[in-house]
Amino acid sequence: MTATTPAAAPAAAVSISTKPAVPQPLKHTFKLAVPISDGTRSWDAITLVEPTLGHRAKVQRQKTATGSEVFIALIADLAGVPAAAVRRIKARDGKRIRDWLDAIQIAGVLADVIADAGELEPMPLEAALAVLDAAEALGPDAELFTANLFTAERSSATVTRAQAMLDTATPDERLAAARTPFQPALDPDRAFVLQVPVAGAGPAPLTSITVREPDLEAGIAVERSSETAAGATAAMIAALSGQSIPTVMRLAQRDVSRIERWLDFFSSAGEPSPAPTPAEIASPAVPAAGATSA
Repeated sequence: MTATTPAAAPAAAVSISTKPAVPQPLKHTFKLAVPISDGTRSWDAITLVEPTLGHRAKVQRQKTATGSEVFIALIADLAGVPAAAVRRIKARDGKRIRDWLDAIQIAGVLADVIADAGELEPMPLEAALAVLDAAEALGPDAELFTANLFTAERSSATVTRAQAMLDTATPDERLAAARTPFQPALDPDRAFVLQVPVAGAGPAPLTSITVREPDLEAGIAVERSSETAAGATAAMIAALSGQSIPTVMRLAQRDVSRIERWLDFFSSAGEPSPAPTPAEIASPAVPAAGATSA
């Protein structure tokens, strides 16, 4: 009698997703030089998540806190560890944590500096110097710059181009360029592709935010709703983007820093109104009937 071999079951269909992964907030685990304790529990390592604007606003509400107290409160909030234990962190570990937070703070800004300059044709020498400064600042944190807007390939090509420009510049040209700070691209509004999309802002994560040039009316919203510097930033971005303040508070600090860089040019550096042309000076416009001159 011949045994019948059962037919093999059809292989299950494998679903392969081609959808790119959504960038997530950064996390970093710090192995502590000396364990810490709050009297009940002990920690020999703590894991921090990267801060949002909301984290910044929360610690700034402690109006009487010293700088060290604010730093302790921030670590406690980002790590989920009681402040009583965080106070025991040794200064050498505190420096490592502060360096990591500082790197995130400037990560998005440096990415935008390089990206902005990479779009310029021809690239001004001051932009080339800014690119090389930003590339030097990347250091070991280069992985922070590979999300969404910015890629390592784009960085490499732009840095190579900037170095070539610097190599052909005279010492006087280099000095003049160093005295002219490179400014971000200026448009009536600017769309920022978020390096960390914001979940909970709608049916799908918020992946970009468009901010318009600030006007005096936006200042009213800031003055009426800001208790802290972070609160003022949130109110300004909300007023200029149409997003709610709770949504803006959930923006990663590195994305907030990118937006602040763009806004700061208008509010601090002060892009002047267009200068009158020689023809306008020679033939000033006649005020319309009923109009008064300033």
